[in-house]
Amino acid sequence: MGLISREARALLLLLLLPAAVYRAAVAGEQEDTVLLTNGDVLHGRLLSIDPTDGVSWRHKYVKEPLVFSIDSLREIKLGASARSAGGGQVSVVRLTNDDVLHGRLISLMENKLRLGTSYADALVIHQPMISSIALVPSSDVVFEGPSGPEQWQISSAGSWEYKNNALYSNGSGYAGAQANLPDAAHIEFTVAWRGSYPYFRFAFYTANLSSYSSHSYSFRSSSSYLRMYRYGGSGSSSLPSHNHSGFADKSKVRFRIFADKKTKRIFIFMDDQKVVQWTEPQEWVGSGNAVVFYSYSSHRLKVTDFIVRKWDGSTLPDKGVAPQKTPHDVLELVNGDKVTGALNAINEGKLSFKTSYASIDVPMKRVAAISMSDERAERARRNRNDVRVHFADTSSMTLDIKGLKERRITGSSENYGDVTVSMDPIVKLDFNIYDEPEKQSKDDW
Repeated sequence: MGLISREARALLLLLLLPAAVYRAAVAGEQEDTVLLTNGDVLHGRLLSIDPTDGVSWRHKYVKEPLVFSIDSLREIKLGASARSAGGGQVSVVRLTNDDVLHGRLISLMENKLRLGTSYADALVIHQPMISSIALVPSSDVVFEGPSGPEQWQISSAGSWEYKNNALYSNGSGYAGAQANLPDAAHIEFTVAWRGSYPYFRFAFYTANLSSYSSHSYSFRSSSSYLRMYRYGGSGSSSLPSHNHSGFADKSKVRFRIFADKKTKRIFIFMDDQKVVQWTEPQEWVGSGNAVVFYSYSSHRLKVTDFIVRKWDGSTLPDKGVAPQKTPHDVLELVNGDKVTGALNAINEGKLSFKTSYASIDVPMKRVAAISMSDERAERARRNRNDVRVHFADTSSMTLDIKGLKERRITGSSENYGDVTVSMDPIVKLDFNIYDEPEKQSKDDW
């Protein structure tokens, strides 16, 4: 009694398998999200883009595709993206219009730089449009979110909630995630807040998802200072606070944390301002690879675009990527030497550079960065249909969009000419990027 035959069990499995596979596929599928200028957010699937006809959008509760005018859009976040494996040396090319491109530097000849990328055929960039070139080791992404409520452990009901690819704090409590922090980690996230400043704690290299003070490093953000803490080992202590003015006239900040277990160094940046540079004088106390946010009930927060990458232990945002204004090109070598002059060419793994006293050829493996002259700089003109395209490797390019077809976006720019890019590694599209901030509706969260 109560038993079924082997044949019956096999038949039942065959009948249930298609439904189970379907549910798994649906559960694993990440939807796209569109944010309108009026603050509305819709989930679904991006179908097409046409500068005249608008953006076609599939919503599961609407039979026919929805069509949005370009003017009504602020951004589209894509639910899935593909990444190429890291490795070797990567060029970070910054342009005068603030585009940032990661790729393999192929050559620079006759004022044309050729850059191999994971998202397009080799880009050909006009040299006067280049602001700087930095050569850095590749860094692989090991964690990215918020991508779902299951990714974060919430300590108490009502303290945090997940929606629309963001974490929102509604009261006091913890939100922690197993972020797979490597031994040398580069952690980034954006915090928006209500009120005059963000008040929260953030812990990293912890094993406890419900505490910021359990064998970890953490910081507390307040009105005009950021204070570091160490918990564990031979004792717990607060470190000197770091005063800053990073919250003045702002409603959100991008935090960047660089930490290395081997050298026991920690750096923290708010946007481009370094607010912490500290070396652990004792043993490393971080006992895990998780991260934890702690919120206070009186200060609501919104956390977005959380990403963890492997770090090379040396490259920082304030090195080789923020050139000072200069009438000459500046060549910086990996040993710290700097020379001024004019960049002539890059070809077959060597850089040709002309100084006031000689022309020199330098192996590219010895090059750290090149800052380009402001006197010869040119800037791409703005176009009405310009869209800023963000890729999984943190590249971003501005394109006058012509259309989206068969998972490929076509567009043009004075930086590159005509360009076709694959949709697979794209994570976000920003629309109406030149609108004045006061003309854009706020995220009413």
